[in-house]
Amino acid sequence: MGDSEQKLAAAEGTWAYHTVQHNQSFRSTDCTSKLVQKCFEPKFSSARTKTEAIVCNVLAPYAMEELECDLECTNFVSIFTDSSNHNSIKMFPVLVRYFKLTSGVHVKILEMTNLAGETAVTVSTYLINNENSGFLFTPVVT
Repeated sequence: MGDSEQKLAAAEGTWAYHTVQHNQSFRSTDCTSKLVQKCFEPKFSSARTKTEAIVCNVLAPYAMEELECDLECTNFVSIFTDSSNHNSIKMFPVLVRYFKLTSGVHVKILEMTNLAGETAVTVSTYLINNENSGFLFTPVVT
């Protein structure tokens, strides 16, 4: 891979990150990619499918790997949950908050899933028994 190809790949990766960081839809990249091609770089082609692939197959796995490393070195973790409706889908994010000596407090999304029901029993059972994220939470009773 030559220097110009590496720069183009870096630009497309940066564009994918920017899209997620600013909560833009993958669909919006169809139009913007064409605009970037016409105005700046004819070889730039990071429309919906490519942007989504970069986010799902490169950026998200890297972020989860980084989070796993951080949590292995962390003594105390807070877990936050909430649920909300997005059209007909019940969204259930699981966030973790932890302290890293070198960089302070972090809050990151551990996972986003659908969860039927919002009772305390449903939520706690899900968090304790969930194996999808690779983390099992052990409740601490004081």
